[in-house]
Amino acid sequence: MKRLREKLGNLSRCIETVRGVGYQYRNLKV
Repeated sequence: MKRLREKLGNLSRCIETVRGVGYQYRNLKV
């Protein structure tokens, strides 16, 4: 159970990072 929560935390962190990078990229493009 603890391992699953850790994986979910890592996944959400990855998504946040990707989203932030995409947001910055969009700002640079415009």
